[in-house]
Amino acid sequence: MNDALRSEVLLTFDWKIENITYVGPYIYQKKIDGTYETDFNAVIMIMVLFLIIFSSILTMLISGIKCFYRINKLINVRDMQSVYNNKLQSQLFYALITQTMIPVILMHFPVTVLFISVLVDLNLGTLSDIIRITITLFPALDPIPTMFIIKSYRIAIKSMIKVVFVRPKNTSIN
Repeated sequence: MNDALRSEVLLTFDWKIENITYVGPYIYQKKIDGTYETDFNAVIMIMVLFLIIFSSILTMLISGIKCFYRINKLINVRDMQSVYNNKLQSQLFYALITQTMIPVILMHFPVTVLFISVLVDLNLGTLSDIIRITITLFPALDPIPTMFIIKSYRIAIKSMIKVVFVRPKNTSIN
């Protein structure tokens, strides 16, 4: 694998292959005669990872659909719940949807693109660094939908911003 990556790493990143550590599948191994041999163990490994990603997304979809129907059933029973509770349930559901989309967009999709590029023997070069960035952003972006969708959190954030950025009119000291 070092021989296969040596020139590409030098051209793309200007690094010597001996100075870096990397992990990745080497599916299409070039033989001395110029033909390629497929490493089916690496292909199976990538397929297992695809299965894990797919099962994760499928679990999110099934759980989301079940939550949607159960929350709608609860909201439609107006005799037992207040308007405030119904609104809160809806806000929590929409926060859940947006919080579900964040890992799909920031982790599942980029990793899937990377795996597909490996399977079709496509070198992404420096574009593969996007995955490191999106996975790093995930913990910071994950709570944001909840803070802005749920009304009580939104009100608390607005009041904190007012306290920090809006100065009182009478601030002179005698």
